[in-house]
Amino acid sequence: MMTAWFSSDFRAWLAACGCIVASTHFAAADLRADNPPSAIFVMKVDGSEVRKIAESPGYDDHSCPRWSHDGKRVAFDVSSGPRGKRELFVVDTDGKGLRKFGKEARPDWSPDDKQLAFDVYAPYGLEIHVQNLAGEGDTSFARGVCPRWSPSGDRLATTDHHRMWVTDLESGEAHELFDQPFDYLWAGYNWSPDGKSLVLMARAEANKGSQMLLVSPEGAEKGLKVLLEIEQGGAVSFSPDGKQLVFDSKSKMYLMDLDGGKPRLIPGQKGKNKDPHWSYDGQWIVFSSNRHLQ
Repeated sequence: MMTAWFSSDFRAWLAACGCIVASTHFAAADLRADNPPSAIFVMKVDGSEVRKIAESPGYDDHSCPRWSHDGKRVAFDVSSGPRGKRELFVVDTDGKGLRKFGKEARPDWSPDDKQLAFDVYAPYGLEIHVQNLAGEGDTSFARGVCPRWSPSGDRLATTDHHRMWVTDLESGEAHELFDQPFDYLWAGYNWSPDGKSLVLMARAEANKGSQMLLVSPEGAEKGLKVLLEIEQGGAVSFSPDGKQLVFDSKSKMYLMDLDGGKPRLIPGQKGKNKDPHWSYDGQWIVFSSNRHLQ
């Protein structure tokens, strides 16, 4: 059992066994601290062909965009201020067909694109619901935020920003991936395309740096690797071939090879950017940004 996450001894052990792949720091302002007005954009992976696809009237912050697997739609959430309750929208990728889904947040598509999982406010805290696109069949089965469906559709990963669980959707049984809570675990983690791992950003101690971790869905004792040490965490997403990652840190977005190498800043960025998600055809990235106000 690991009893002191990322202590100096544990870092030394990781470095000695080659588990730490890269280390870097970024210095731009933190988007999540000041929550500026934003909209939803898409761009090619190389940073070209940027276009806005959604800006919901009356809402300032747009976040957590997720591609549907068929590439035709994007689900995302919005709020009217730092303390405003979040609401879920769906939009076609050509920017048409914007519609409100409900008072929910942090959506994710089922592998067949017929349902959305999301978190909602309940009397005893946040919990995970699943619902079809017609707004029917609302099912509650777990507490937490940021549900992430496994590629096979039989499991769901969730967090409370300190711990992470994987729930078997058939049995309803959940197991915790780490034996110690983090000081903070960022929403926006994702499954690998083969379903054999999850990638996430977490901070072990307050006022310390963060790490990008690759963990087995069976638990850290079955497989754990530190991919990156970084000053500030954010959202992270796999490329469809599982060979690259896109992530945000300090309001900028980066690409990184899974097998090592330094993060590469995506060119052409303006303003503050967050929550990148790679399209399933490998061609596009959807993200939240205030670049239209620059």
